[in-house]
Amino acid sequence: MPRLTPELIRAAGRRHALLPLLLPECRTIEQASMELRWLTHEGRRGGEGGGGKNWLKALCEKRGRGWPLQYLLGTQPFGALEMICERGVLIPRFVSC
Repeated sequence: MPRLTPELIRAAGRRHALLPLLLPECRTIEQASMELRWLTHEGRRGGEGGGGKNWLKALCEKRGRGWPLQYLLGTQPFGALEMICERGVLIPRFVSC
């Protein structure tokens, strides 16, 4: 896996202060931006951490350290189902051939 360039990290930081935290797992600014929107939405819903900027930063740090996004969001769509995901749950994934 290629290393993250300093230019990419700086560009992400110019868009949003928390984006560089997501880059190790997301690898692109576009993917990191999308995941930040999902995590922000989860924070507004008042998830387990109660929302707020510190909680959002903690989620971004966990995601950057490799935590599955589904564990942080608490759910994973699977077909017509919305599956609850907690730590230790096998996360269903769609694989296109």
